[in-house]
Amino acid sequence: MLRLVFGKNTYRAAERLKEIKNDWLKKETELSIFEFSSENFSPKEFENLVKSQGLIHRNFLIICRGLFEFGEETSFFLSQVPAMAASQNLFVFCEDTPEENIIKAFKDSKAEIEKFSLLAGEKLRAWLKDEIKKRNLKISAGEESNLLNQFGGNAWALSKALSQMERGYYDGLFQGEKVNVFHIVDAILEGKKTRALVLFYKATEQGIEPEEIFRLIWWGFKAMYLVKTRQNPQKQGLKPYTISKCERIAYLFTPEKLEESLKKLIFIQEKTYSGLSDLALELEYFILIRK
Repeated sequence: MLRLVFGKNTYRAAERLKEIKNDWLKKETELSIFEFSSENFSPKEFENLVKSQGLIHRNFLIICRGLFEFGEETSFFLSQVPAMAASQNLFVFCEDTPEENIIKAFKDSKAEIEKFSLLAGEKLRAWLKDEIKKRNLKISAGEESNLLNQFGGNAWALSKALSQMERGYYDGLFQGEKVNVFHIVDAILEGKKTRALVLFYKATEQGIEPEEIFRLIWWGFKAMYLVKTRQNPQKQGLKPYTISKCERIAYLFTPEKLEESLKKLIFIQEKTYSGLSDLALELEYFILIRK
């Protein structure tokens, strides 16, 4: 079984993924769920899941986040599409803007596909009303309009504002244009610690999830490592623009320093995924101690 959840409205796509996971947990346990991202993906483990059936007739839910985004494993996954579609396990891919050939491959395999576009106008207003109703909030029409005027179609920021209203301390943060997370990554790599922290704080205030920020920071250091160590970065899926940008600041790094940073990021992931720490706090500390 195969599903694709994608679209520029990353908030609604993430919420849909939560619904799929919660529905699965109504009949199965956490032990039947596997989650992959660019940080922990293992082709061998993935192939085993494609071929396997669960023990004692139990099936698995395999969630894959952002694995097509940088093109590293695209050909591998496309070769696995028929087997995933035929499997009794459920494979769910969550992407922002997958290439057309990827969408076509999923369509050809009869996969269930859900696209979440950015909302505007009456659709956005209807979505906001529905979110307000779900949270049992009492908000006037004027307050709704103020939220829409302030945040537009930024569903992450709207959701964060509603969450604050639930707790009774909405403070009107998240103003201004939405932060481009790649600018945070650039600032970290270029050693502009103050700019990186300011953008990081602003991004989290706007409702951008720490997981998204972590994923792109990881990719930034990984891309820099591939370029610095000359490991055929184009073959690894890096675009020419990314390669040239890394080459421009490669003199700031040694392979050893990059390896150290990647190990720290792996440690952060393991620590936060196991519930021992908060990802946002760990990322803040990572930026602060970055040399």
